[in-house]
Amino acid sequence: LSNLLWEVTGLQVATGLSGIPTATVKMLGPDGLERYVACTGTGPVDAVYKAIDQIMGVSVRLEAYQLNSVTEGIEAMATTRVVIAPLEGGPNDSISIH
Repeated sequence: LSNLLWEVTGLQVATGLSGIPTATVKMLGPDGLERYVACTGTGPVDAVYKAIDQIMGVSVRLEAYQLNSVTEGIEAMATTRVVIAPLEGGPNDSISIH
């Protein structure tokens, strides 16, 4: 068996004090097709995961989000760790007939 995975190939997030958090996500599917969608959310991370849910057709629950600084200053770098799990009964958890 091969492990077919999705790959994030593009990501753009816009947010601000008076703006609506919006994420545009582009992903390459295991079938070799690239898909993209834009979503809004309660924050930038929520918007990203809503977009991923729509592209993959799998609802997920964010279990952990961790951000650790690697460098300091105005151009600081950081590492991010995200843990997700499938969410049963979510909006994408339905049988489709083609």
